[in-house]
Amino acid sequence: MPDLHRHFGLETFSGRLPLFPLPNVVHFPCTLLPLHIFEPRYRQMVADAASSEGCIGMVLLKPGWEPSYHLNPAVHATACLGKMVETTKLPDGRYNIVLCGVRRVRILDIVSDRPYRTARVSLLDEMPIDGQEVDAKALRDRLLVLAETVPPALLRHKKLPCALRKLDAPLGCCCDLMADSLNLPVDAKQELLEELEPFARARKLIRAVNAQVKDLCLVTGKRRFPPEPSIN
Repeated sequence: MPDLHRHFGLETFSGRLPLFPLPNVVHFPCTLLPLHIFEPRYRQMVADAASSEGCIGMVLLKPGWEPSYHLNPAVHATACLGKMVETTKLPDGRYNIVLCGVRRVRILDIVSDRPYRTARVSLLDEMPIDGQEVDAKALRDRLLVLAETVPPALLRHKKLPCALRKLDAPLGCCCDLMADSLNLPVDAKQELLEELEPFARARKLIRAVNAQVKDLCLVTGKRRFPPEPSIN
């Protein structure tokens, strides 16, 4: 899974990426994102992408976007490059598509904003864990235990624990898969997307999950969840 960019032939990526901003969606590498495209400008985006590199950049709108949604409000600088792996055009011109998250990208500048925004982006590399494989495996195992014990209300995908064990993904990819599959605040997910260091991402994910579990327990009055040790 870390070599998805090679699988999809992105060694020749042009560096230009059409952007699809949403207020409540953070896309992660190694994950699939189904989308229903109905706005005319984004229908055009899908058609243009399908006839070129097949890539779309999912990016989160910054807070305060509501008054200027149709005027291209501000977006976060870190986005996810997704490759269209399924594209279905409906009779009325709408699209159903599925994006496979491939790589984190940083938006350098906007090169076109009509009818949709296209950005010049740089591909971001995850920081290597050379020489720390044992520690990475231990932290990954801790994430797997956490996934198995998290309250069902926080799970978007109920088979997450089983899927993580079957995939045997490396630490960074495991974090991305887990973050995608949990009901976490969108700002917490954006912070995880922006973190390029796998160990730091895993620890941030653990803190985010614990915070949500604590809030859930306060709402429901339940206390039945194994507490995580403090992270120093």
